[in-house]
Amino acid sequence: MLFFRNAKFSIATKFAVAAAIFFSCSGLIVLCVLLILAASSPLTPVDIVWLMACCAAITVPCFYYLFNRLCRSIVCRPLEELTHTATELGSAPLPTEIPTELELDALAMALVRSGEVFSRRMQNATERRSYFESLFKGMPGYVSVVDTSFTIVHANTAFMETFAIAEGRSCRHVCTREFPGGNCPVAKVFISKEPVVVTEEGMYPDGTAALWLVSVSPVFDSIGNLTAAIESRLDISEVVKHGVTSLYGT
Repeated sequence: MLFFRNAKFSIATKFAVAAAIFFSCSGLIVLCVLLILAASSPLTPVDIVWLMACCAAITVPCFYYLFNRLCRSIVCRPLEELTHTATELGSAPLPTEIPTELELDALAMALVRSGEVFSRRMQNATERRSYFESLFKGMPGYVSVVDTSFTIVHANTAFMETFAIAEGRSCRHVCTREFPGGNCPVAKVFISKEPVVVTEEGMYPDGTAALWLVSVSPVFDSIGNLTAAIESRLDISEVVKHGVTSLYGT
């Protein structure tokens, strides 16, 4: 068993050799039985030995071929296909040249290689997500992502600090509406599926009046379904106030 474990043969060869040894031992047992019965048989022991030798010479290669073919179709080909799939998943060649007959070694190396590449991709994706997360959190104005049920799923730091609304609550609390919808720009985007830019009067939680420039853009998934909207609110109260003051000179 140690020989088969450490020997550098393909799995099919190992199975076939084991089968050949098994049937050879079986033939030896049968031969012994026939030799015992030969005492009362007209055949001489030499005749029986030659007969069994001829049978073994024909039978063992046949069993070897059959087992080799069987193991090739049942074991080796699926492993080779799995190795190819794992290699494709990694999108890179195997790090070392591996003999084709070592199916399990090739599969293991392909899986390790694909795992390394997948790990690097996950690390890159995490770094990019961290980058865009920092960019999103630090954006000026009040930015939020609202799903189709008018729930805030994401918001930047200024939004959460100013309106004291955590992610997961309804966006109607920002505009102090009893129900979401109506003339809400987010609702308009969900209906038209087109970007909307409007000015909207509102009030901060401390009671300060505000005039916001509201920009809302739709968000679609990979198959084109509308899943959310990105809303950006920019306070233009001071800009409008200074503009009116400059216009009338007061």
